[in-house]
Amino acid sequence: AFGVMFYEAVTTHLPFDGRNLGERLVATLQDEPPAISDYRGDLLPEIEEIITKSISKEPADRYQTLAPVIEILRTTKLEIEVETSISNARGPYAFLEKIRRNSGKVSVKATDSDRTSAEAINKITSNTDATTTKKISAQQEIKATSQTKIANPPLLRYFAIVLVILTFGLITIISYQYLRSESSSITSISNNYPTRMSLAVINFENISQDEELKWLERGMAEMLTTNLAQFENFDVISNQQLYELVRRVTSNETKHLSRDALLEVAQRAQVRAFVTGTILKVGNHIRLTITLQDSLSGKILFSDKIDGNTINDIFPIVDQITLKLANHLGAKIADAHDISISDVTSESIAAYKHYEQGVENTLKLFFSDAITEFEKAIEIDPNFAMAYLQLGIVKLRMGDEKGTQLAINKATQLIDRVALKEKLYIRGLEAMLEGQAEKRIDLFKEITERFINDKEAFRLLGTAYLSDEQLDKAVEAFGQTIRIDPDYLEGHNRLAYVYAAKGEFSLAISHALKYVQARPSEPNPHDTIGDIYLLSGQADKALVEYQKVLEIKPDFLNYYPYWKMAAAYRVVGKFNESEDNYRKQLSLRNENLIGADSIKSLAMVELLKGNREQTIKYLTQAIDEETDRGARGLAVITSTELGLFYLEIGELKKAEEAFVKAQKLLGEKNSQLDLFSRYSNRIVESNYIKLLVAKRELDKVEPEIKNFLKINKNSYTPFSQEMLKLYTSASLAQARGNYSEALATWQQSRKKSGALRAYSINIGTCLFMLQKYKEAEKEFTSLANTPIVMHQQSANSVGTEVVMDNMRAYYYLGKIAEFQG
Repeated sequence: AFGVMFYEAVTTHLPFDGRNLGERLVATLQDEPPAISDYRGDLLPEIEEIITKSISKEPADRYQTLAPVIEILRTTKLEIEVETSISNARGPYAFLEKIRRNSGKVSVKATDSDRTSAEAINKITSNTDATTTKKISAQQEIKATSQTKIANPPLLRYFAIVLVILTFGLITIISYQYLRSESSSITSISNNYPTRMSLAVINFENISQDEELKWLERGMAEMLTTNLAQFENFDVISNQQLYELVRRVTSNETKHLSRDALLEVAQRAQVRAFVTGTILKVGNHIRLTITLQDSLSGKILFSDKIDGNTINDIFPIVDQITLKLANHLGAKIADAHDISISDVTSESIAAYKHYEQGVENTLKLFFSDAITEFEKAIEIDPNFAMAYLQLGIVKLRMGDEKGTQLAINKATQLIDRVALKEKLYIRGLEAMLEGQAEKRIDLFKEITERFINDKEAFRLLGTAYLSDEQLDKAVEAFGQTIRIDPDYLEGHNRLAYVYAAKGEFSLAISHALKYVQARPSEPNPHDTIGDIYLLSGQADKALVEYQKVLEIKPDFLNYYPYWKMAAAYRVVGKFNESEDNYRKQLSLRNENLIGADSIKSLAMVELLKGNREQTIKYLTQAIDEETDRGARGLAVITSTELGLFYLEIGELKKAEEAFVKAQKLLGEKNSQLDLFSRYSNRIVESNYIKLLVAKRELDKVEPEIKNFLKINKNSYTPFSQEMLKLYTSASLAQARGNYSEALATWQQSRKKSGALRAYSINIGTCLFMLQKYKEAEKEFTSLANTPIVMHQQSANSVGTEVVMDNMRAYYYLGKIAEFQG
């Protein structure tokens, strides 16, 4: 026991390890421990000899008494000048002073935590297999000399207490020596990085048998990351970024990371140093250890441990660990002692546990499960700003307009309870929801400038550009994520969709394949490559991938793969199979989430069958569904698209009624817009222009657009304003019958946007009117076979506008067939 504890104290690893107590006992009896020099190349030879001899397999090779151990330690030179940075280490002054005064006579008082640890050791020993214990005892009895026999129980208990006291005393000596010798290394690192030092908190291992503490393995890393990120000269890699790196170098079954795996993660993260730790619970007591290591060499730069009386002491323990690390690294903050993890997260351990589980589910794209956990966290702690932020992000990705608004608004109210980076995230999302496109982009740019290696920040910047339909800039931002980390899977995922939108399908497929190859057992990679195959005209391959998604997780994204399978069947002309899958998605979906896309898709199926009245009935039902579910923005789009459908079939009065309904849903005409209204109003405005054109009120078009842009100048970037002006010019030219001029302007708009199928319906219409039927057929066929797009915000919005464009494409294809017939 003495040797094992000494070994762990200086290396932070057990000499004989295993997944459970049984495996550790077998390793103790049969395996040789890793050489101490594998972990500590700087250890004094005398100390290494003590440890090696103490854990020898043969009892005869071990020390038979403590006398030689004490003598070696007494004669070993120990520096006792204590640097300020370790002045709060547990009792080194008094202990070392006693060694100096007593000249070899060791006298140490056991603390409460020492007794707790001794009791834990005795408890483990008492649970050891009886046969094994008997065998070991017999061997020791045969080898023991008469001088070392201890006959009476009181003397045995006294010897055990002395052994435990000496063990902890020796651990303190070595810890002190280690801290003293390493402080200069830490200083040199700080000097190499005078402005910012890159750090990663990679892993905390739960070495208890208590599965209730499992969540703390990620939770501790998340808390410490949040705290360290508050120091201005630390560049701390986010826990979300490390999630992918850790999974990349380990299997899903791996319960803890090896030393080599930790180094690989740190090196891939491109950080100068990394933090790991352990969590141990004995009775009600909790002990956390931390180790700071150099990422290139693996050399231990600093280690420490802090004890708590209960699990509820986790937050103050994290704060103490943070300050210890910060002091050793020379960190700067206005008032470091005011840093508190509970101030920027929650004061409740139970709430934080649900929050952490919600984050983990989000990373796995299990959004419904994540929402449940975040809501539980908020129920326990209504002031948990980070939980509101994450809840808002997930609801945004699920297309829950009302839920997104409520969560982000609450996060904004509680913005003083988050760290700097999260403040910027909240402000960026607030700008997005208010429809302030340029401000949103500027805020996410600021995050990337402050945190230059934050892949998540570049991903959000790319998403902001995508929302503004700036595909080339989106490619640049998403590309930066994989320049920082070539194996960043979410970067490859986003690039796959953007390249597909640009029509660069070879690049799109290559990025999607990297995602699938790295995560073949997860649903989202197969969903992504299925989408890319469908967009590139390979519906048969898409169907195979969507089926894999359903096999892995049937309820993935609210059963949305059924909708996509239906779209693929529709593309290949299998309308019955298509209708069956649309209906299946409707029957299985969560009633709290909208299913209007499937209803609109059924409308399209009816249109293909020639049932115009049933088509209109389904569209009306979809509007009601979206309105009832609080998805006002989607209801606006569907209403205006219904109006457009009426325009196409020549029913101007009904078209105008649909536009009026859309405007009522939207609110006051040309009022300042939020995110959903901004996108919806752009559709309303463009289709309203078409209504004016259809009614031949051409003199109203240009003033309408100018007024619209003036009122909503904050809602559009210069890029999107220019695109809208081009749209106006093309629409006016088309209305006046100048189809050649209109066609040229639409094509110019497509080129500027960078999207392969942008304005297909408009280009196809001009070609149709110019009687260029083959070219028009090509445009409309391409559009009809594009049932999905990379929408700027959420999966549930994918179908809304695209479904309507598909319907109009089918309508014109039917017209072409009539004329050609």
